[in-house]
Amino acid sequence: QVGNGYMAKDTDCVGYPGSTVLSQTWNQLLAYMFGKSEGNDMGPAGKDALYSPACNIHRSPYGGRNSGYQSEDPYLSGRVVGNIVRGFGVYGKIGFVKHFIVNDQDFNRMGLYTWLNEQALREIYLRTFEETVKYGDNTAIMTSFNRLGGIWAGGNEALIQGVLRYEWGFKGQIITDMIE
Repeated sequence: QVGNGYMAKDTDCVGYPGSTVLSQTWNQLLAYMFGKSEGNDMGPAGKDALYSPACNIHRSPYGGRNSGYQSEDPYLSGRVVGNIVRGFGVYGKIGFVKHFIVNDQDFNRMGLYTWLNEQALREIYLRTFEETVKYGDNTAIMTSFNRLGGIWAGGNEALIQGVLRYEWGFKGQIITDMIE
């Protein structure tokens, strides 16, 4: 069974502070301990996995999901999320790291076309996910609704097969974002 990352409203588990608060500490051990704690909470809640954590970049201060994203720094975001995922793994739990890739907004996100060059894509936006795969031993990823150029991120063969599977060696599960 998979939860939405906000188990406290459905169970008697711990309510955790927002993602940006954890990232502002720059404390990788604390991020790992957070992941362990949340992974431990999944057991009594009957969850095997969560649709979280999210590791997109704060691209604009008006981003609809900034409260769920770590920071504007790709290295920090990737390491924090990597440690959270590693913490989940202590209890055999999974975190579907989301939203792969360049999820900038909530409004009209299924129709959003995102345009950027390959350098920005690799150095900023892909870097966060690469850290979770290579450093955090991530085994699950959720794709985003938006399009990268004209191609839907969840069906972008160059990203899914080329970068994620071939370049980074990701062997885990990939799911698409749900329709609300």
